[in-house]
Amino acid sequence: GLRVIRPGTSVELNRCYYNAMIDHPRSNDPGTEGKCRTTEKDCQDCRDVAFDDIKTTHFTVCTKPWWCFSHQGNPGRKGYLGGRDGKSYRLCMATHREWFRVRFQLEETWAKLMDTPPPGVNSNVTDNQNFGFCGPTNRSPNYRKMEIPGSALGFGSSLIEL
Repeated sequence: GLRVIRPGTSVELNRCYYNAMIDHPRSNDPGTEGKCRTTEKDCQDCRDVAFDDIKTTHFTVCTKPWWCFSHQGNPGRKGYLGGRDGKSYRLCMATHREWFRVRFQLEETWAKLMDTPPPGVNSNVTDNQNFGFCGPTNRSPNYRKMEIPGSALGFGSSLIEL
């Protein structure tokens, strides 16, 4: 269960490093337009944070990696994220690449345990943005679902959405 160290206390984590949304720091919503999303007078622009300093991310502004909605091949999406050299664009591309890298490593580990090659992917694609998990059109129907080796889980083989 949950371990409480000091009852009645809490710690607010910096949104730029924990559950990072990689969004603009100021609201554009009517009524709060131009105000900091954190309700502070001055707010940090989380898009200026170094990728390696981000601890966890939230795939909303950047979209879900498994949707294969490549920012690289979508001019409209690049514009929404501030263009190819935009702050959000840089971090979105980095978070997607990291997500696919971790997935690739997981499947490589399973393959070693099972003494089989990773299904459908080879190490030649590791320089690619999506490690070969998205098809050439970069849309979700072309996403290669994860295959969990059955014996790694103790029962038959299965496919999961992520």
